[in-house]
Amino acid sequence: MGSRRRFKHIAHGLFGSFISRNNDVDGFWGIGMLRKHAEEHRVREVQLDLMQRKITPTGFKFEKLVGEYGDRLNVYLDKNGSLHPLLTSALIQLNFEPDLREVKLVPRATWGDVFMLTVVLADDLGNEHGATGYGRCGVHDPKRELRSTRFISSL
Repeated sequence: MGSRRRFKHIAHGLFGSFISRNNDVDGFWGIGMLRKHAEEHRVREVQLDLMQRKITPTGFKFEKLVGEYGDRLNVYLDKNGSLHPLLTSALIQLNFEPDLREVKLVPRATWGDVFMLTVVLADDLGNEHGATGYGRCGVHDPKRELRSTRFISSL
């Protein structure tokens, strides 16, 4: 069985993949789509529970995204010494109105407002292993964005 220390590396792997522009929902950047989802539900946070494979607030169009990241988590756990029995919780959290008092700089790699992305894995001893970072993202707008060719070629 693998070491619980590997959870930190797994959290960083999930973080890097999730914040990536390759994280698509219907061919558009997943975080922009999730920002729109949060706005439609009048909430500032969206949470993906990778073990329960659900999103809060609930959204049918995100079931595939949650499933893909649940599968990715399972692959990471297998590659790191079958850590499944040690993991009790796996959450990806997006806060679209983070407290920025302690944040010095959020790069302007894209348009939009600041968001905070956090990945938290909890182990059977009650320890949390995570990764947190910030980015910028606007609310999904198909008139302003280009759809990924990965989506178009899969039709």
